[in-house]
Amino acid sequence: MARKPSSKDDSIEVKLVLGLVRGLAWLIMLPFRGLGQSKPKAGRSGVAVDTQEVARRWSDIQTTVGLGGVTHFGSAVVSADKLLDYVLRQKGYAGETMGDRLKNAKDDVSPAVYHNVWQAHKLRNQLVHEVGSEVLSFQVKEALQSYEQMLRELGALR
Repeated sequence: MARKPSSKDDSIEVKLVLGLVRGLAWLIMLPFRGLGQSKPKAGRSGVAVDTQEVARRWSDIQTTVGLGGVTHFGSAVVSADKLLDYVLRQKGYAGETMGDRLKNAKDDVSPAVYHNVWQAHKLRNQLVHEVGSEVLSFQVKEALQSYEQMLRELGALR
């Protein structure tokens, strides 16, 4: 007496063949995964940043400003820019430059803060790249307020 295959046996064979086909398709598509997709830009608020380190560095920046003088003012702006860049990196924002990372953070902060930080970053670039560039105390105050607001909105400074 020959045994007649049941529908249950067919089901296992079908599942096995389908599994093999899917596995083969997955292997074939593996090198092409991610092409045409952009990297995720935002939603990094859940990424932990050492807020104590940020607070310590922010305090150092405030101390530098308190010393007064054009040299200290410029140094404070550059340090604040570096601190924001540090936070953006820690939060996982992609980009080769601070400007790239800042663009990728646009949707995570208010439009006014984003605009003001861009102005502060331009001031920093002016100080770093233009020989003899000086900054006035009101410019430093505005720039530092902008950096501080963005650090707070990103949850890095309390």
